[in-house]
Amino acid sequence: MRLFELITFGQPYLRHFERNVARPGVTSYAGRLAALLDDRYGNAHLLLPVMNGDERARLVIADAASLQGAWRAEHSVPASATVEDVVLAQIEDHRSDVLYNISPV
Repeated sequence: MRLFELITFGQPYLRHFERNVARPGVTSYAGRLAALLDDRYGNAHLLLPVMNGDERARLVIADAASLQGAWRAEHSVPASATVEDVVLAQIEDHRSDVLYNISPV
């Protein structure tokens, strides 16, 4: 079963992360996502297949614009695409059986 987990972290935390925690020079989607997960913010809400790195599971932090921009660039999505367009493209790309959304937004 292919699992897609969709969450949001909130702009106050994401601004703090970009200013104080993000690793300089890390521009890839995988690198940015790893840095966010290494910070452990919100990790208590992640499903076990996501935490274990199961190849059938994917995590998307929908409100992380820099993260979505990195995915957009790596997957030839037009620069004019909104963050919401990129998230939808990720869902389609993953071909998920289950979409798990714990975002209140």
